[in-house]
Amino acid sequence: MNEIKTEELKALGFTKAALEIDKTKEFNRKLSEAYLHYKIVRSEHIEAFNAKLKTRTYHDSAFYAEYEKLVEINIAEYGAVPPAPVLDKLKEAKKHNCFDYFTIAKIESVKEYKDPILFGRIEGCSDRFFLTDWDNDIKLSELIGE
Repeated sequence: MNEIKTEELKALGFTKAALEIDKTKEFNRKLSEAYLHYKIVRSEHIEAFNAKLKTRTYHDSAFYAEYEKLVEINIAEYGAVPPAPVLDKLKEAKKHNCFDYFTIAKIESVKEYKDPILFGRIEGCSDRFFLTDWDNDIKLSELIGE
């Protein structure tokens, strides 16, 4: 079967169908680029890491229970300036034009962790794409078990 061109669909009046095809092609392009260049951290990795943190750090008091867990925040909400090499990795990732947004993963805890991980993210994909980490509180190897 011949591939249907979106321009032809639009000309015939199937604008929504054409937009969906374009959206799917762009999504697949982003995924291909990201999977080609970056290591993957799956949701299962995050869940397993958080289960280990909870087991290791769980503390129950009379009023509440607390434990550490890995959380992600959008870089726009991150309140510190990462080191220059991290910013360079972010610039490099932006040149690939495959990520919709970026997150910082850090351990939420009573004590402060200063060494997070930078992920590239694609809307509609639960995988995280490892860009870099800094210093040594959280390492990629701890998340994906390498």
